[in-house]
Amino acid sequence: MLRITADVNGRAIGYLYAHHVGVVKGDTSVSLYDAAVWCPDQPLKSVFGIEGLMHFREQGWMPLASIIMNVDAVRRTHHHTYK
Repeated sequence: MLRITADVNGRAIGYLYAHHVGVVKGDTSVSLYDAAVWCPDQPLKSVFGIEGLMHFREQGWMPLASIIMNVDAVRRTHHHTYK
């Protein structure tokens, strides 16, 4: 699992989580991830998911973080699940 923490003055205000959920059928070098955002101060507004992100796991966590933060859905809303 990858967890990116957003904080203000050292206090966590939100988290972005990415969970490894498997590999692409036919190409086990490509891993699949689902991501979600959690805001402890606004739990009812923090349910958000991005499903089926593809990433070469051997590249490490930084390219995965870049993929997640560049998903168009992140800029638009945090109330829907995108596939």
